Amino acid sequence: MDTLQDLFLALASLSHLELMLGLLITGTVIIVLEDWRLNLWALMAQVVLVGVLLVRVMPLQVALVKIIVGGMVCVILYLTARRVQWGGELAATHGSHDARTAGREVFTMNLWFRLLVALLVAVVTYALGSRHPFVVQPQGISQACYWLVGIGLLTVVLTTDIFKVGLGLITFQAGFGILLATFENSLSVAALVGVVDILIALAIAYLTSAQMAFTVEDDTA
Repeated sequence: MDTLQDLFLALASLSHLELMLGLLITGTVIIVLEDWRLNLWALMAQVVLVGVLLVRVMPLQVALVKIIVGGMVCVILYLTARRVQWGGELAATHGSHDARTAGREVFTMNLWFRLLVALLVAVVTYALGSRHPFVVQPQGISQACYWLVGIGLLTVVLTTDIFKVGLGLITFQAGFGILLATFENSLSVAALVGVVDILIALAIAYLTSAQMAFTVEDDTA
């Protein structure tokens, strides 16, 4: 725990601009790219950056708890992806996960369209955070909240893939957690938010497995 605290304190020296740039990159990766490995790495980086940001409005121990819970969520999602064998023998037999889900998108959207949407969200959320902040200090809190909520909701809206929807919900939950932390930063509230995150991850794990099983049955029929 001491090593984790030392690393966390080193990251806490990052400026709010550097933290926002990191959150911008991770959120964009989640909404734009389809590779589940890159998405999970981006989600893990997002968890750490949010924890570093939250240490400015809550005790260090509480922020560390949120990072640990975020790590557990990423582990659950990783095990789920491995269980359905994305990138393994099942994908080789029935086609990649991207190919299976591309035909079920709500709209036909390529990478550049998603990137443009992410850039528009970034501009809007920065303007909202600057003009209508819900907390004056420290800098970056309002912008981060608006960005995570906005990009999380768009990720949910722009796909019907359960795993991707889950990433969007967790991203949205991260933004909501920042908002909640600015008003109530107790350990009990952080634990409650963490329980919700884990329940979301477990639900996504179950639904992803069910969706994959249904897809395999449909392909073999």
